Amino acid sequence: MPHLFVYGTLRRPVGGPPGDTHYHHRIVHDIISAEMATLPNAQLYDFGPYPGIGRDGTSTGSVRGEVFEISDDALAAADLVEGHPDFYERRLETVTLDDGTTDEAWAYWAPVALLSEAVLIDSGDWFDRVHSHDGSSIDEHLETAKSTLIDGAES
Repeated sequence: MPHLFVYGTLRRPVGGPPGDTHYHHRIVHDIISAEMATLPNAQLYDFGPYPGIGRDGTSTGSVRGEVFEISDDALAAADLVEGHPDFYERRLETVTLDDGTTDEAWAYWAPVALLSEAVLIDSGDWFDRVHSHDGSSIDEHLETAKSTLIDGAES
């Protein structure tokens, strides 16, 4: 069964305001187990109603989230939510579970071109950020971000 590291809208709805876990319902019925975990050497960015992870090459930050053991159907649903492979890129990463052990889990990485426009979440935890949601929907933000990537590629 695949393992998936989630750090934002796919996380279980604990803490944070409504909307933080907007897409959890799409995979909840196919979660076999869940454990808190940290993804090392990564940074968490705020895109408004959803986050993204990236690496700046100089920092040793970490991102807080959960590792779910899920069904293949849930992984396919998560791919659709994240726009993989056309938007977010799913990569296999080593994460550290709260008990100190490590696990291999899929994680979704934001397009590098968008990171310069995003706000870094210093805590590395989506639930601990300063909320600055502008009221637009996640789908609107995704369409705008995709357009930005396409326009940038055509320039």
